[in-house]
Amino acid sequence: IMEAAAVHRYNVVLFTQRWIDAKHSAPTFRDRRTDGVILVAPLSDTDMLSALSELPLALVAISPPVNAGTPAV
Repeated sequence: IMEAAAVHRYNVVLFTQRWIDAKHSAPTFRDRRTDGVILVAPLSDTDMLSALSELPLALVAISPPVNAGTPAV
């Protein structure tokens, strides 16, 4: 991830805050400084995926397929 990002002049930021819910956590990704999100083993018992998939961002999950609308590897 880091090598590919560097080649394309993207900055990689690690989001380490605990996901609370869409109302409290999703605004972090609406700052217009985020171009895409790679979710590593996203939590399936939260609204994280649905909230992030509604934003105008590239989104992919590194996990088993979690829903039909989110690409996963």
